[in-house]
Amino acid sequence: MRLASVAVTIAVDGAWPDRFDDRLVALPGGTWASATERTLTTWTPGGPGRALVRTHVWPGPLAWNTGTRQVAWGATLVDDGDPDPGDLVVAVLPELGPPAALTHVLTTGAVDPTGTTALVGVRARPGTDGGPRSRFALVNRVWGTQVQLADDLPDPTAVAWDHGPLLIGIAGALLVLRRGGALEEVGFATAAAARALQVSPDGSVIAAGMGEGSVVTWEVGGSPGPGRQIHDGPILSLAWSPDGRALATGGADGRVQVLGGSRIPEVALGGPIVALAWLADGRIVAKAGAAAGTIHALRPPTPST
Repeated sequence: MRLASVAVTIAVDGAWPDRFDDRLVALPGGTWASATERTLTTWTPGGPGRALVRTHVWPGPLAWNTGTRQVAWGATLVDDGDPDPGDLVVAVLPELGPPAALTHVLTTGAVDPTGTTALVGVRARPGTDGGPRSRFALVNRVWGTQVQLADDLPDPTAVAWDHGPLLIGIAGALLVLRRGGALEEVGFATAAAARALQVSPDGSVIAAGMGEGSVVTWEVGGSPGPGRQIHDGPILSLAWSPDGRALATGGADGRVQVLGGSRIPEVALGGPIVALAWLADGRIVAKAGAAAGTIHALRPPTPST
């Protein structure tokens, strides 16, 4: 799959230092949201606005849920209150009953694009006995029923479920779940794990940022080909342009690049690029720094005419 040819110039348009946020998502109208495991902040072009603080830790990706027009924060939707993660753990491990919340902990989550189903990943607490080492299951958010996907998988290296299929990255492979299908394992030409995963806005193309610095794109239902080496070190974040014609990548080498033609524009931001979002107004937002770092707004890429 070839990305459309674009020519762009990237420049910093604004910066907000001392941010702990490690997830970003574009919202309608050129705004965005950022999150830690407990705090979610909505932003305008002028900077951060209202912050929502939650009692429980919510691991998992941040996504704009097209079906409900809400932010999906891990295994929950932001406007749905603050459910107890222990209830999700019990739903995933019904054979253990309520004690499951004492023996296992929530490790990741994601909500499908319709808002009806949540992926929930749990892992046994160290030193506890009983039940699987880990489990991934789909939980119906209305009825609480679950469909078990897999037990005893390694911890995922990346998860995405914002458009089209569910993607779970594990060491050296990708697990793909398409609507109405079974969990499929897709292998990569490299043994490195996918550190970042994104599906194009129309749900047709998968992008994977690999641990050795290459990016792989392929059509949903097809097979990944060889990667394109573009970073020195792991790719930590990806963001499709709103029209799906270009792909922004963020690396541990501190660079943001835009892939869409033979020339690859880039900007160096210092620390590892742990999160990216490509806004509706054309700007790219990037978080540089693994802990307290800086969120940068990058000037809109300009297509060639």
